[in-house]
Amino acid sequence: YFASKACKIEYMAACRLGKPIVVVHESNENHGGAPLEELRDQCPDECRAHLFGSRAVVPWLRSEVFQLVTLKKIVAVVLSADGGEA
Repeated sequence: YFASKACKIEYMAACRLGKPIVVVHESNENHGGAPLEELRDQCPDECRAHLFGSRAVVPWLRSEVFQLVTLKKIVAVVLSADGGEA
């Protein structure tokens, strides 16, 4: 993810402008996921605190019965006044 040119433009701009970001973690390697620590290590130093600092990382749950829970957590973070944890 962090190597993608298009993604890099987006997350670098968000970090530079101090915009809140909801980090959604895909752990399933069959769907392009990776362990969270590995992703933290790949994140550029200048954005690591902004992306992985104070807000909770929302795990992406692929099971259909849990997807609604994940989506509700994402919406809660987006709608929260301070961008805090869901």
